[in-house]
Amino acid sequence: MTVSAKPVADNAGATLAQATPLGSLGAAPYHDFNGDGVSDLTWLNTSGLIYQWQMAGTSIAGGGGVTFVGSDWKMLGIADFSGTGVAGMLWQNTSGLVYEWQMDGGAIVGGGGVATVDSSWKLLTTRDFNGDGNSDLPWQNTSGLLYEWQMNGNQIVGSGSVGSVDPSQWKLLSAGDFNGDGKSDLLRQNTSGLIYEWQMNGSQISGRGRGRHGRLELEASWLGEVSAWAPLPLRRQAGA
Repeated sequence: MTVSAKPVADNAGATLAQATPLGSLGAAPYHDFNGDGVSDLTWLNTSGLIYQWQMAGTSIAGGGGVTFVGSDWKMLGIADFSGTGVAGMLWQNTSGLVYEWQMDGGAIVGGGGVATVDSSWKLLTTRDFNGDGNSDLPWQNTSGLLYEWQMNGNQIVGSGSVGSVDPSQWKLLSAGDFNGDGKSDLLRQNTSGLIYEWQMNGSQISGRGRGRHGRLELEASWLGEVSAWAPLPLRRQAGA
């Protein structure tokens, strides 16, 4: 991944007011860049400077400038792709090239190009779907096809088609280990309100649909009527 030749130290005038946080909020190790078991914060300045805070509760225990990136790069995700307990960063260039940084604190210690993906594919999330401790990459095509890369650092060590869903009818709600087997699963919602779960084993769907609690349907009338922090009310689908 080519970054600006501008040195990291040359960040005069780069203020937090000009910066936006990189990655979504999540628990360690997904955003733990130094392996201390505590999630850290990474910021992107309008100048292209990436700056990291290594956190200890509400205190900033360390950090600093990482490097500059050009406007032709966007962040895809932050996750542990190499199973080290330290988060890395995943980027994509406007050319389609996907590139991974392996991090050690605020230093880029490894990584490289993964593959080139055209604009008809969208990365859904970064989670470990086969239980090997490395986050994997599930992609969805505009046709609805789902395809998964199983990762080891910046290497694709396995891949396969998962299935196909109509993207105009189904959206991804969440990914996580919903059955306690150490492998992340996929939770989807239909435009009808139906919530449906895929239990994953790598790129294979090992279980789906009805779980112990049956299928759940979101009560659409509740949307917008609950506080920002309250869980959305759920009810069992009629006949389930």
